Amino acid sequence: MIRIIRAFVPFFMFGIMCIAGNIIFIFFLVTQIYRFSIVTYISRDIVMFAWKLFLVMIKYFKWINYPKINIDIKDKGCLIIANHPSLLDVVFLIAHIRHCNCVVKKELKRNIFLYPAIKCSRYITNEFNEEFLNKCINLLQQKENLIIFPEGTRTVDKINMHKGASYIAVYGAEKIIPFYITIEPKCLGKYDKWYNLPENINYNVIPLEEICLSNFEKNVAASLRVRHLHSFIKSIYENYNKL
Repeated sequence: MIRIIRAFVPFFMFGIMCIAGNIIFIFFLVTQIYRFSIVTYISRDIVMFAWKLFLVMIKYFKWINYPKINIDIKDKGCLIIANHPSLLDVVFLIAHIRHCNCVVKKELKRNIFLYPAIKCSRYITNEFNEEFLNKCINLLQQKENLIIFPEGTRTVDKINMHKGASYIAVYGAEKIIPFYITIEPKCLGKYDKWYNLPENINYNVIPLEEICLSNFEKNVAASLRVRHLHSFIKSIYENYNKL
């Protein structure tokens, strides 16, 4: 019971923050000013602050332990990727990367707490069709940074990267910035209940070597580059997963 209460309090507080934030976001939506870039960045700053506060709360309530995370991305047009072992992965990345766009689950369109923030921040829902791919490519070409989880959903048994992220990278990105995420013991996975948590959860976001796409097989046809990049990324995560 104590563990359930300890897990419930941060989520309850985050729900309060969402309600408060939605007063701002709904104003942005009703007045249509969310369409202006400056308002988009303000919305992303609000989301970033809210997630940072949430992370402080879960650490304070000893819900999860994590080291200090330093992510400093100065380049533009970068595709930021990571494996996806838990519910918290997108939280950690958005909380530490300012003004970044993000691919989120399309099911969140029905989430009354989160969708106003998603709409105002112009995050992309993962429809996984040609329009979705082109939208991601266009954003990168416009020098936005974009977070995407190439697995498409949370890891179940083993890391399984899809080719879509490599396609987006080859046609739109300046570089790929990969992270490897660990959570021990394993929890908050696809079929895990958020309140059913073990003791002493340790979480970490580990930066991996960046991939400069201007140097990656630049004389090879784009379709082959996509295939080879996909294999290269897959091997990086598979090898790291064995450590």
